[in-house]
Amino acid sequence: MSDFILKLWPKNEITQSKSEAIKSHLKMAGLIGEEVNHWNGKSNRATKELKNYLDYDFEDSGQYSESLVIKISENDYGVRDGQDDYETFDRKNVVSIYEGDGSIIN
Repeated sequence: MSDFILKLWPKNEITQSKSEAIKSHLKMAGLIGEEVNHWNGKSNRATKELKNYLDYDFEDSGQYSESLVIKISENDYGVRDGQDDYETFDRKNVVSIYEGDGSIIN
């Protein structure tokens, strides 16, 4: 079981940090709210609007969405599964969604 339910990172390495621009866009779109401390860094609470943005396929009055925590990282890593093994890779501008119960499909 993982601690995050969805992790988005750029397909290719991007040299400059765009984390502030991503955060600003998510704020303007109404997808993130108050700032919170989560694990060892600053994160934001998701808003109920996140459900419409991600269009997940289950009933949500907003409570589930508002319980999620979104962290925008200047640097983070991803894991790619291979046929025999897996590899990790570093990326800039990673968005992680934490604290979900279950998984988001589609």
